[in-house]
Amino acid sequence: MTIQSCIFIETTAYYGGGVLQYSVGGRLAIYNSSFYQTSAIADGGAVCVNNNNQAVIVQDCTFSSSVAGANGGAISFGLLNNNITISACRFLNTTSQDGGAIFIGSRNDFTKIENCLFDLTFASENGGAIFVSSDNTGTVVDHCIFVGSAAT
Repeated sequence: MTIQSCIFIETTAYYGGGVLQYSVGGRLAIYNSSFYQTSAIADGGAVCVNNNNQAVIVQDCTFSSSVAGANGGAISFGLLNNNITISACRFLNTTSQDGGAIFIGSRNDFTKIENCLFDLTFASENGGAIFVSSDNTGTVVDHCIFVGSAAT
């Protein structure tokens, strides 16, 4: 699935306030899109991906005022995702329990987060901006800016 140049405003769901990809095994690419005031009762205030086993690319996107009740204020990657790339994205005022902006759950292989801005991201428990589960392999955060991110 490819999402390009789309705008999501005030969307809500149980998982993935704007986009959910679950157990489909296909590539997911989101380019040049914006998510404003999106929310999820559970995971992924804007985007939730789980059991995908294919490449996931999120590039040049804005996530503003996204909220998740559990994991990933903007984006949640649950179990078993491979080759995740998040590049040139802006995370502004996003909130969740774990991973104020991004949550990377168990057994995700190779995640690269690069050239992103995290501004006022908050987690009520762990990972004010990014939460990465300890059993992941190859997580890289490169050339990112963090401003006012916090976890309590």
